[in-house]
Amino acid sequence: MASFDDTDRIGDWAKEDVERLVQAGIISGREDGTIFDPKTGTTRAQMAKMLDEYLKFVNFSN
Repeated sequence: MASFDDTDRIGDWAKEDVERLVQAGIISGREDGTIFDPKTGTTRAQMAKMLDEYLKFVNFSN
């Protein structure tokens, strides 16, 4: 997985899926060097961005 400061805090069960999201460009990490701070919630803005990137990835949106 890409090197992010909080990679060790991602549960083993989720690491493969997080790696897929990073490689697909759906998530890209934060400016502070973390991937998504897995122990906190997701804001509406973050979820909207992930959904937008996902829809682009599956060619549903441009």
